[in-house]
Amino acid sequence: MQITTLPFDPTAIYYVIVGCGFSAITNHALLLAQKKLGSRVVLHIGSADPWSQYYPMPMGQWPPLLTLPGFWNKPANLTRCGNLNSDEFADVNNLEWATICVKKPFAHLNTRVTGIRQVGNPPYEVDLDSGQVVKADYVDICGGPGPATGPSASMGVDAVLLSEFQGGSIPAGTWPRLVSGEAYLSVTTPRSPANGYICVIGGGPTAAWCVERAEVLGSTVVWLSQDKVNNAFIASRRNDGLIALPVTRTIVNGNHVVDGDLQPRSPNTTFGEGIDITGIKVGYGGKVDVTFKPAAAWTPRFTNHLGTIAAPTHPFDQVVVAIGQATSYAQAESWASILKSILASAISTKTHLIWDREKKAVGLQAADGRVRLLGAAALSHPDLVPEWRTPGTPSNLFFRSLTEQSRVPIGITLAALTVAEANGAWSKGPNNNLNTAGILDLQQLMAVLPAPLDSAQTWFESRGSRIPPFDFREFSQLMMHKTEY
Repeated sequence: MQITTLPFDPTAIYYVIVGCGFSAITNHALLLAQKKLGSRVVLHIGSADPWSQYYPMPMGQWPPLLTLPGFWNKPANLTRCGNLNSDEFADVNNLEWATICVKKPFAHLNTRVTGIRQVGNPPYEVDLDSGQVVKADYVDICGGPGPATGPSASMGVDAVLLSEFQGGSIPAGTWPRLVSGEAYLSVTTPRSPANGYICVIGGGPTAAWCVERAEVLGSTVVWLSQDKVNNAFIASRRNDGLIALPVTRTIVNGNHVVDGDLQPRSPNTTFGEGIDITGIKVGYGGKVDVTFKPAAAWTPRFTNHLGTIAAPTHPFDQVVVAIGQATSYAQAESWASILKSILASAISTKTHLIWDREKKAVGLQAADGRVRLLGAAALSHPDLVPEWRTPGTPSNLFFRSLTEQSRVPIGITLAALTVAEANGAWSKGPNNNLNTAGILDLQQLMAVLPAPLDSAQTWFESRGSRIPPFDFREFSQLMMHKTEY
């Protein structure tokens, strides 16, 4: 869907929203619906919603988890007991983008923020990698955790491949031989030919999705991880098709952890665990040689569908690096680093965290409240992470109460919830999505149902062991003691 946004005016003072994905759209929709923008014009900064760039794939969440707060548009079937596809999710995002643009036209620049400065009048200036400077009276950063982490110096990547990873030129009719996980999942990235030989580096869900895509393309895959690849197999069973049966899970602190030594299901896939990469270099015939050593305190293990095997030595057509995003102060491209001076005053007075009605930490802000870090960008910030990871905090208690499909620390569900709470989305009534409601919301929802359970607290804590989301019918039945789970 082609939507015409307003032209950028370098003399105008904007309400800047960094990002064009679901967190940014959630934030914009809520600001608009609650009439918090006044006469201000919004400028979105960033590239298109990344989900619309990915090849269609199951996302790992059922539709009830992705009814994003504030959205006028929802997934088509909210009771479906199966994963939402990425193209369905992208369609909802695109429809919402179009709806907002019709309700109150906004401007958009497809570029990247390199810095934010407090200047006085207007309060802020935003520097862009295009060389442009944006004047802003408010800046909300909703652009995801940060850019993909590139190969570290210890990986020994040669200059030619590093250039290809960073978007440098490649020969006509060929493909970049070193790409990020996000790029490999994108339909716009040239890929190696079918039946190619692919190496995926990384041990999380994004790496697993890349392995899955390579298998779909008919490639032979070697998956290399520092740790056991078990961490990639989340409770929604999203990635279980990659591993040989049986798959066993043990509940640890409310999480259904995949245990045991895993083997790939496909005869064309190899798992390599306990691996530190030491070299990624162009070899004979233009293919890529990957060298490695044992990771600290690990004994490397290579496994195919039949069992343990020797380390593979075949050169690769394409190498995929899926090792997370830049989030630390030490990484110059991270939000923590870019915003260090802007947040410094608030951090020094301990007023930098945005708290919601249940004392959960849902974002970060400058001392004047005019710069906010929201969504996944906030949830991955080193000054906010402890609030969600430390047992006993209101944030952690809420996190552990969620159904496990939504218990991803910087996942879509939690990012949308925190954006909504930072904007006071439920100040006038409860969040009626049972899968994401907090204790105050549940108390209000239970008040209108007959034969309630002992308390909202009972419900709040007990659902933490469940994997799929709930629907209202099931909730009502449970409240009347007519069903169990």
